[in-house]
Amino acid sequence: MNAYVTYNTQYKVLICCEHKYGIAPDYIQRHLREFHRGIPLATRNAIIDYSTTLDLAAPENIAMPIGTVDAIEGLSIVDGYQCLYYDCSELRSTDVSIKEHCKKEHGWLTVTGITWKKQTFQTIFEGSRRR
Repeated sequence: MNAYVTYNTQYKVLICCEHKYGIAPDYIQRHLREFHRGIPLATRNAIIDYSTTLDLAAPENIAMPIGTVDAIEGLSIVDGYQCLYYDCSELRSTDVSIKEHCKKEHGWLTVTGITWKKQTFQTIFEGSRRR
């Protein structure tokens, strides 16, 4: 099993070893079918069966840690940006998206200067469920 997925007990997340992100509990079968056709069907079914034995958290139920935490084994580390506005700390993966965040949420203007810093971080899920 560990060749394909690993279970993180702290966050209650099944992590895809190849893609280096968590798979939402209601997406495991689809993820395997769409992205892992090279894995024999019997093995994919065994992974699905294994996942049903785990206590998996839905993305919206995962508490996001505050402050600096240790890296989560098996997840990608992203080079990105962290907002420096008071009490914010939003993380974004591109300079365009951090600028958009600062404009929308804080009224940032170019004349204000840079209000973010480069920061590495991890996300557990990808896409619209990114956490």
